[in-house]
Amino acid sequence: MFESARLPQKMTKKIFKKMEPELREALLSAQLPVIENKPYSTLILVDGLDGAGKGEAVARLYGWMDARHLVCNAYGEPTDEARLRPPLWRYWRDLPAKGETAIVFGSWYQSVLRDWIYKKIDEDAFEKALVRIRRFEEMLSNEDVLILKFWFLLPKDVQEQRLKKIEKKTRRGMCLRIGRH
Repeated sequence: MFESARLPQKMTKKIFKKMEPELREALLSAQLPVIENKPYSTLILVDGLDGAGKGEAVARLYGWMDARHLVCNAYGEPTDEARLRPPLWRYWRDLPAKGETAIVFGSWYQSVLRDWIYKKIDEDAFEKALVRIRRFEEMLSNEDVLILKFWFLLPKDVQEQRLKKIEKKTRRGMCLRIGRH
């Protein structure tokens, strides 16, 4: 899966600006029959590396789609209430109604992958978590939920540059908030 992500996928700003109105219209045209006919609900999973442009992509979706039928749910560490329930409960609780679309920012893959990378879980626990996720997604599919998954990935050097830029903005913003220039 990640091999195809490493293939060159570039578009100049000029070409994108030319295509943008048509793409925006096509997305809205696809959303409207779903809103009217309510054949299914839609989940858009937005996940991936920090600094890879996930926030910009979500902002663009809000600009291009009918935002009255769109909600974004961002997930970090589970709350105490969520820890008392099955691991996927908080996502299930926030499922959109048929005809509606929900963006899942920080999906159910995030904590499992992080725990695996940082060796907080062994291979057996990792495999069991993936099976649980697959069953959850199958259940959603059987309940007429369309799942669109987007994993944001950048080359390492580009990601490092973006993270430094974000950190610099964050520090500057904090200095301004506390009165330092």
